[in-house]
Amino acid sequence: MWAVALQTNDVLIGDCGKGYASEAAKACISFAFEKRGFDRVVSYMKEDNGPSRRVAEKNGMKFVKYFDKVVQGSPVREALYEIRKNA
Repeated sequence: MWAVALQTNDVLIGDCGKGYASEAAKACISFAFEKRGFDRVVSYMKEDNGPSRRVAEKNGMKFVKYFDKVVQGSPVREALYEIRKNA
């Protein structure tokens, strides 16, 4: 996670809060491809997290698969998305 600050006044607003998730995700994807040279970016979220899934899709990410993991002793179903640089 990265901290997010408003461009207008450098006020810290948290980690992608106040409706800035799509813009922050776009910036992360751009940074990964243009500054770090990665050819793929992945994102995952709880299976039923509709807003996060829409952010991924809005930024061109495609659903890959579901997977299960354990968080604090409880099973959690996750959705994995990815975007490739030259896709």
